[in-house]
Amino acid sequence: MLTGAPAATDPKILVDTLDAALTSGKFDDLRSALVAYDGSVLSEADRASPQLNAKLARVAAKSIAAGLPTGRIGNPVAELKAFVIRAAADPASKAGLKADLDAQKVTTRNAVIDTELGAALN
Repeated sequence: MLTGAPAATDPKILVDTLDAALTSGKFDDLRSALVAYDGSVLSEADRASPQLNAKLARVAAKSIAAGLPTGRIGNPVAELKAFVIRAAADPASKAGLKADLDAQKVTTRNAVIDTELGAALN
């Protein structure tokens, strides 16, 4: 579905890619959405968007939960935590992410990491 997704130059395109990956829930789509983020040419202000980061956190958590290598560079857990911290800058994004984490709609399937994410959202 999303394999080979082009680099996003518009935040809306990236949001649509992330939404499609979350809807499908397929690991390849989740990985492709993160790769699209990696290749995006968004401004720093767009990259700091709490709403965008809440979606990225959901995609990253599902990707980690799959337990498969994404082939991306960097530490996926550290990146997930950064997404959560940025999402927490907006009360609505923070509340939505916290509710999904509490309901286990967002989970890495690692109790330690999930607890740390919950603490970051308190």
